[in-house]
Amino acid sequence: MVSVAALGPTAIVQGALASAAADADGVRAALIWGLAAAAGLIGYYVLCAVIAQIAVAHRHGVEHPAVGAIVRALPWATLLAVDLLVSAGTAIGLELLIVPGVVFGTWFALAPVLVETHHLHARSALERSRDLVRGHFVSVMCVLMLVLFGTVAVSEALHWISAAVTPGPGAVEYAAAALVAGAFVKPFAAVVTVELALELDAAG
Repeated sequence: MVSVAALGPTAIVQGALASAAADADGVRAALIWGLAAAAGLIGYYVLCAVIAQIAVAHRHGVEHPAVGAIVRALPWATLLAVDLLVSAGTAIGLELLIVPGVVFGTWFALAPVLVETHHLHARSALERSRDLVRGHFVSVMCVLMLVLFGTVAVSEALHWISAAVTPGPGAVEYAAAALVAGAFVKPFAAVVTVELALELDAAG
C-alpha cells in the first residue's frame, strides 16, 4: 500500500512520458526517456523517505507513526529539491555516457534519506551523502543498479506481454508496467538503501 501510494503518481508521469518517447526519435526521444527515468527515481526517493522514518522508529524501539502522519511530516520542499537534483543529474549522466550518471547517482543516493532522518538542508544532505559513500562506493552503486536495471527489466517484460495482447502499449500500459515493476523491485532496494544510509551514518 505504501509502495503504491509513493510510486503511483510518478508511474502515471512515467507512462505519459514513455508513450511520448515511443512516438519520438533521436535526441528528443532520448531526452524524454531521461525525464521518465528521473520521474521513476523521484518516486523511489519518496518511498525511501517513508521507509527511513519507519526504520528509525524501529531502531529506537518505538512505534512508528502512521504512514499518513509520516507523509505530512516530511520536509517536502527540501526532499523534492534533493530528489529532483539527484534524479535529473543521474538521468542526464546516463544519457550522456552512462558512467557519469552512475557516479553522480551513487555519490548522492543517500541524500534523500539524510534529509528525512536528520532534517538537513539540501546542500548539507548532498555533501553528507558524498562523504558517507566514500569507501563504500561499490555497495551503494549496487543498490542503485538494482533499482535502475531491475525496474527496467521487469518493465520491459511487462511491455513485451502487453505488446503481445494489445495493438501497442500506450500511456496507461506504460504507467501500469512502471507501477508493477516498481512495486516488485523498489521496496526491497529502498529498505537496503535506508539501512545502508543509517549504518554508514552511525559508523561515520
